[in-house]
Amino acid sequence: MFVAGSLVVGAFPAQPAALKLDPQKACMALADTGLRTRGGYTGKAGEAFRCDSQRKTIMAGDTAQDEIRFSALGNKQIVEEFLLVLNVRSPGDVQRAHRKLAEYAAELTESMLGMPLPKDVNDAIMSALNGSWTSGGYVFDLRRTTVGDGLYELQLSIR
Repeated sequence: MFVAGSLVVGAFPAQPAALKLDPQKACMALADTGLRTRGGYTGKAGEAFRCDSQRKTIMAGDTAQDEIRFSALGNKQIVEEFLLVLNVRSPGDVQRAHRKLAEYAAELTESMLGMPLPKDVNDAIMSALNGSWTSGGYVFDLRRTTVGDGLYELQLSIR
């Protein structure tokens, strides 16, 4: 069903399972793929926690580079959300960039959630289609944000 330009798929349970992962383990989830985080840091109040990878170039075009980055967010005790962000800056083969995001997402869900990337989520990544899905008790949100003429960002949130 389409709602205001978005695709909403799946049944939403009343209480989806939240990510509740050890911050050190969560921050290292994609280290073997080249998305190693720089440790983690807490907010001023000491409770908010976040670790971020540096941007990794996944495809270089004639004038710009497509990049991907990874973050884990939560508090000092648990990570409650993963973010994968793809910056599409090269107007060349965007399907290749989308495929790389899907590969990183599949690695993350397999290693940290013990499940494959849901097909609906993979298909949405490949089409750069906004949407929300629930699978295995986890919520997957994909958002496309236009940042310029033909340039955009895809952000996949898993919580």
